[in-house]
Amino acid sequence: MKIKTISEKMLFTTVKINTMTSKNEQSTGTGFVFGFALDDNKNDLYLVTNKHVIKDAITWSFRFIPKKTDGEPDYNNPIILNLNNLESLWFGHEDENVDVTIIPFGLLYNLTLKEVKKEIFVQPIYAHSIPTNIQIENEINALESINFVGYPSGLIDEYNNTPIFRKGTTATPYALDFNGEKKFLIDATVVGGSSGSPVFILEEGSYTPKGQTSLVFGNKVFFLGIVAKSYEKTNCLDLKVVPIQTNDIQNKVMSQNIQMLDLGVVFKAETILETIEQYKIKNKI
Repeated sequence: MKIKTISEKMLFTTVKINTMTSKNEQSTGTGFVFGFALDDNKNDLYLVTNKHVIKDAITWSFRFIPKKTDGEPDYNNPIILNLNNLESLWFGHEDENVDVTIIPFGLLYNLTLKEVKKEIFVQPIYAHSIPTNIQIENEINALESINFVGYPSGLIDEYNNTPIFRKGTTATPYALDFNGEKKFLIDATVVGGSSGSPVFILEEGSYTPKGQTSLVFGNKVFFLGIVAKSYEKTNCLDLKVVPIQTNDIQNKVMSQNIQMLDLGVVFKAETILETIEQYKIKNKI
């Protein structure tokens, strides 16, 4: 498959993350490459995921798609990078309630190049795709179709090594901070492995602008944020918002009779920018 469209590029934004704790507990989640395009064809890139995806991990496994000599993705020969001792290299948002953490992507890229002598094929999500305040006001409606991409329940196309697309809608307006925090809700099925998935508005080819009724030709693309939590309730109607499970969610639901409400919590993209800024200040970059 030649990469020609925005949705095709999105297939290469994510990384499957598997971890192991000291208690031999395995989990899986989604990471994605995000950053800034600099001058001279250089980038400032980070791998982004949730704090709870890497919590208590002592080993990490990252699954990448390599780049062929012609610059195209080598779908059928994944790179599996297994690493230890990364705990101190992750940097989480300084607000403990913001479930966002980052690690410099260049570190993983260089380690991969050193270990397997192959380059990673990746299509980063760039900061310029985050909507500005003016764009939020003029172009993003209260109810929008959204897409997110990742590895629900650890599912991946094992042959092509590509992630899974999911769809839904905004459940609260993106223009408002849900409960006064920098997040919003989506009406979508978010399950274990979806933690860390990037969320987009993506309308390719044509779309109806906000406040209008006629189609216009073109693309409407915005990066909105990162999936982190979901709502659930028990038989006693106790409603909770919890981090999306990264392991064995089905057994949890069956044993405790927990009902998933198909409402996901997404931390807004600006929290990722904040995390990167905090990281740079701490490390005097």
